Amino acid sequence: MEKPQSIKVLVTGATGYIASWIVKYLLEEGYNVIGTVRDKSDKNTLKLRALTSNLPGSLSIVEANLLKEGSFDEAIKDCSVVFHTASPFKTKFKNADEELLKPALIGTQNILSAVNKYDNIKRVVHTSSCAAILGDNKDLFNYPNQIADESCWNVTSSEKHNPYSFSKVLAEQYGWRLHGEQSRWSLVTINPSLVIGPSCIDRFESESFQMMKQYLSGAFLFGVPDYSVGLVDVRDVAKAHIKVAFSLEHQGRYIISATNTNLSALGRALKLAFPSEVKFINFKVPRIVIALIGRFISKVMTYRFVMNNIGYPWKTSNQKSIRELGIQYREAERSAQEMIQQVIDSRKKR
Repeated sequence: MEKPQSIKVLVTGATGYIASWIVKYLLEEGYNVIGTVRDKSDKNTLKLRALTSNLPGSLSIVEANLLKEGSFDEAIKDCSVVFHTASPFKTKFKNADEELLKPALIGTQNILSAVNKYDNIKRVVHTSSCAAILGDNKDLFNYPNQIADESCWNVTSSEKHNPYSFSKVLAEQYGWRLHGEQSRWSLVTINPSLVIGPSCIDRFESESFQMMKQYLSGAFLFGVPDYSVGLVDVRDVAKAHIKVAFSLEHQGRYIISATNTNLSALGRALKLAFPSEVKFINFKVPRIVIALIGRFISKVMTYRFVMNNIGYPWKTSNQKSIRELGIQYREAERSAQEMIQQVIDSRKKR
């Protein structure tokens, strides 16, 4: 087996929430990492360099643009493993096609186009999402045993309805289609639920942090939607990527999710841990009320979204990841508490 020091890997979107942890863990194990970013002078790139400067592996940062054909060719040419994590996750947008769908799909096309140009690349690990497996919570009624597993695909999302979820479907399905057209490199996808936990580089812009900040801002002082989600710690997600990258026995898709829960249960746990900072009342707002006001809160909260998600459980099976990857998941409540504490500490430093 090759030693880490002799292996060069590529991580796209290296300063991202998940990717920065992947980079950190790879460097701790001694791998040579090339991380792509949009802007090398960005403060988050500088934070990543500072964090990893004393670790055994080496880190090179290169600029690349998801939407530019050939942008990754130079960075990828000497690598044997590619971690493709770069893809937008946002709930506030003006144009879903331009801000979500095209970056996800064209970015994947450009990455895999570069992969196909070089014989040395043997493995691609693609960061997908449980959103590619399950669209609306209500869809579970059509799933075997009303629980989603790796055999399931989201078939209800579109550019107009759940566009982020649709972007993950488009990108992952393209990856599997291209993978099926050749036999040189293998593909594995990591499909996490909602990722929580501390930021590796004190970066708090991700949608996960935006959601957590609502517990601090008073957004739930008048009640909380009966919305169920899956949660998983970002560090478990990062380690799952690395686990599948260097062992070809791991194949297919892997749901990475610690627990099936809801916003109310999470709020209760956070209120107990941070009684003065967390502004939360455990009152479930009726679905019809959310349906009427949701569109004024977010473009995502359409009438269809509310009626197909609020009040319905969210259930996925993580048994494949436990059985094949040996993951021992962190407790989601603890991950959320670390996340909240990090935000509180950052505000004190200002």
